[in-house]
Amino acid sequence: MEEVFDTCHWVLSHVLQAIALGLNLPAQQFLPLHDARHHEMRLLHYPATVRSQAEQWYFSYRGPHRLRLRHVPTNFRITLAARLQARRPEGNEYFDLNSSSEDMLVILGYCFQRWTGDLLRAAPRRVTIPSGRYGTNHEGDLPERFPIAFFGKPDGNVRVGNMDEARYSQNPLNGVGLPSHNVLDGAMMQRP
Repeated sequence: MEEVFDTCHWVLSHVLQAIALGLNLPAQQFLPLHDARHHEMRLLHYPATVRSQAEQWYFSYRGPHRLRLRHVPTNFRITLAARLQARRPEGNEYFDLNSSSEDMLVILGYCFQRWTGDLLRAAPRRVTIPSGRYGTNHEGDLPERFPIAFFGKPDGNVRVGNMDEARYSQNPLNGVGLPSHNVLDGAMMQRP
């Protein structure tokens, strides 16, 4: 498992460099903010259930048992065992984040939103029944599933306010910002 974690950290470093370059920032901009490797790798649990009951369960809990996915800066879903959806910035409409089993989804969260003054936005997400994966009728059982997710997080003491380089930001913050662990905890408290 350590080898998988190290590989995910390596991928994260390249994703962070690509994001920085995409924002016309130095490639190393975000790397020092993730030095302590405060990342998490989680085994998610989707319990077996009857499909007709699962539709209610997934929409009411919006994801795997006792886990909220919205608060992390980057999220690598290694195995998608359910359908992941994101909410559009305006309104309450959700849309599918389509991917194949070979794809890796990179989801930016609240730290990037604050660093860039809303230029990059965190999107509320939910997990729903995978349409068509277990048949089209509403009968039958959905098997128990255990997907793995990698959560790349900034170091806990990193300040999360607008970067000096984010003068282009659409929603500038005053001051130096909060420690990243406060931003992540605050995002958890805002969940519906």
